[in-house]
Amino acid sequence: MKLKNLFLTAVVMSSFSAFATEDMMSSKMTKAELDALDKIYSQYSLPMSEDAENFKSNCARETCPIYILVDVSDQRADIFIEGKHVRDGAFDKDGVQFVVGNEDGNGRWKVSTGIKGHSTPLFDRTLQTNPPRIYQKYSSSKYPGGDWQGFGNMPFAMFIKGGFAMHGTTGGDTWGNISKLGTVPLSHGCIRMHSENARRLNALVRKYGAASTWIRVVP
Repeated sequence: MKLKNLFLTAVVMSSFSAFATEDMMSSKMTKAELDALDKIYSQYSLPMSEDAENFKSNCARETCPIYILVDVSDQRADIFIEGKHVRDGAFDKDGVQFVVGNEDGNGRWKVSTGIKGHSTPLFDRTLQTNPPRIYQKYSSSKYPGGDWQGFGNMPFAMFIKGGFAMHGTTGGDTWGNISKLGTVPLSHGCIRMHSENARRLNALVRKYGAASTWIRVVP
């Protein structure tokens, strides 16, 4: 398995430059900036499980093992696992109950989407799969500042396309970016969530795979 992971890492790294060129417009970052980020943070890219590596997506929206519905109007996200909302006691792939985490009392996660001029695209797709970019530790060099417990200013980043990702953010429950989740759009296009929720979701995405994770953003 170690050799396989090393091989997969090499394949992923060789694909980054082509990926950066393809998504230049959507990411609003130069190829050099994307290449630099990939070089620095590739060591924190987490391998998928063997099953997830071999899985090809044949799902969409609610039929996917992980379905994330982000509502821009109220800055909330609904998380479904195997068709069941996390507030209703959804279980992860290993039969362990998925913890709802930081939410609004109705099991809906508070999020921050993009501000005017940096709007979050109305995605309706799986996470990026060619290659998947799922990180434990990640920081943006374009919008630097802050850190969360040593995991960077975009902890547990899961990239959707180009420079757009779902990730945790900085601060605490009563201060900083985390305290502002669920209020108004504040990001530069990414979907921010509580870092503890991002940690939970990141681990689950690595079990099921990026191709099994559907993200839909509605106005």
